[in-house]
Amino acid sequence: MSRKLPPNSRRSSAGKPLSEQLEERLWSAFLRVMRRLPYALQARLFYGDIIGCSLDWSATWILNLGSGEGRIAHQTNQRSKPHWVNLDLFLPYLRTCRIEVPDADCILADAKHLPIKEKSFDVVMCLELIEHLAKIDGLRLIGEMQRIAREQVIVSTPTRFHEVHIFDNNPLQIHRSGWSPAEFRRLAFKVRGTTGLRHLRGERAGSIFRHPFMKSLNSILTYVTQVFTYFVPDLAWGMVCVKCASPRPAESRTGRRGAALQNSVNSDTPPLAGWN
Repeated sequence: MSRKLPPNSRRSSAGKPLSEQLEERLWSAFLRVMRRLPYALQARLFYGDIIGCSLDWSATWILNLGSGEGRIAHQTNQRSKPHWVNLDLFLPYLRTCRIEVPDADCILADAKHLPIKEKSFDVVMCLELIEHLAKIDGLRLIGEMQRIAREQVIVSTPTRFHEVHIFDNNPLQIHRSGWSPAEFRRLAFKVRGTTGLRHLRGERAGSIFRHPFMKSLNSILTYVTQVFTYFVPDLAWGMVCVKCASPRPAESRTGRRGAALQNSVNSDTPPLAGWN
């Protein structure tokens, strides 16, 4: 004798509605297709991979300005083991960063005032930071990054201005400037687009839809268009900008603490590692 289906038969055993089941199936099918693609193509689709492929993996010391919770350092440390110095002005992020990247140095400091010696790091990066500064401060920061870097400067930022409101109880998250690929090209940066077509994403690169199925479809369209916008960053939601600095061949990378921080930072902004 067959059982009658319960009233909520349109839900899975886990209680998920059909829309969420369909979303999961659609996204899983898309990821299966993605895994079959050559890595050279995959590396142009995902933000973390674009950063990873841009990064000079021979680097020994990397300064990460506006590190946030240290996600990019955590991801890239799976591939190589440079020493990271993560610098941020928001203390809760640095506390998380210490957990995510326990081998890294975490410094509480303002990226607008860097007490760091010239040519003291192999790579200096600021990912999704410069748009939080006024334009004049952002330009000064780029100049400071080029002063500090021995080999490479990496900047990522949204393309044009995107309004962002306070989140994580962090007032520093408000956007104060917008940047174009042309501005970075004039500074001799190589620019690549990220996160697909600009009009497919909303605030903080989130979906413009609320329905779970439409959100998945929106994400898939984002990655499909990313194949194109990687080469045409003017149409992309964001961009990764890379510039090679002139290395000093007579200087050794090993045995440095980045040559890095003048007395770690200043006495009035001590390293987080020394705090209780």
